[in-house]
Amino acid sequence: MNSASIPVIDFRRRRMTLQWNPPSGTWTPYDEPPALVHGVCYIRATAPNICLFAEGGRLHLQIDARIFPLTNLGPRISCARSVVSMGLRRHFRLESPDGDLLYSTTYWAPHKHDFFGWLSSAERQTAWHERTAQRWTEGLTPTVLREEVNPPAPP
Repeated sequence: MNSASIPVIDFRRRRMTLQWNPPSGTWTPYDEPPALVHGVCYIRATAPNICLFAEGGRLHLQIDARIFPLTNLGPRISCARSVVSMGLRRHFRLESPDGDLLYSTTYWAPHKHDFFGWLSSAERQTAWHERTAQRWTEGLTPTVLREEVNPPAPP
């Protein structure tokens, strides 16, 4: 990674922007939001920090200190409802192109926006990796990126 820190938005907190630190997989809040951001973080108290960001025309998914370059060739991302819990829990998986498990988590399905569901859905779109890597590398305003990844609920 070339950057010591990257400005990103927080997926769940609508007004929060964070300074993501790729070398350590940690973050700090900004006092004053930056004009442009380059990704989105998903922060939970008891789980690893997760950040999806672009740098140098490439898209990266970071889970704690592990960074996975995302391309249309892999790694593969999936998110599915758990049949055992009658759909109340979901299971997220990140697998290498040859099927090795890189990361997985099971979680309660949220009532509103679901980071893992959004990521899995976005990743399946044609040319999403290339398009997103370019746009996010150039930077978007926090408001525009929030609307893309976490659209407001309809009135």
